[in-house]
Amino acid sequence: MKRRIIASITTAVVAAAAAVFGTGSAAHAATTVFCSQPANPSGDACFYSDGDKFAIQDIRPDGLRAVVIWNTDYGRSGECHDANGAQNGWTWCDYDFKEGHTLRFVVVARDGANGANQWPSPVATAWISGR
Repeated sequence: MKRRIIASITTAVVAAAAAVFGTGSAAHAATTVFCSQPANPSGDACFYSDGDKFAIQDIRPDGLRAVVIWNTDYGRSGECHDANGAQNGWTWCDYDFKEGHTLRFVVVARDGANGANQWPSPVATAWISGR
């Protein structure tokens, strides 16, 4: 009886791991997504390693814009702004980064393009992999 229970648990764990990590071969590249802390007061942002894109969304109707501020480990930096107002969908910013490097990003809220940074999210780190 114990062996059946252990076998069932093992099968469930293996199936769950396959679902989470995928079962594709190395030739089947998947997009890796790195996101800021969810429900940050300044907004939500994700970096998509496939295409080197940021998606950012303003989630609070406070009159401020959501901004993702990023920098790479090889000295490049920039910003991506969502000035469309709260909950009006995602804004996408497309870049061309060097593969095999990392980038760090935070999400802040701003009053206009050059206002003071408010409610910074914790720093997120992403791998620039090209897939």
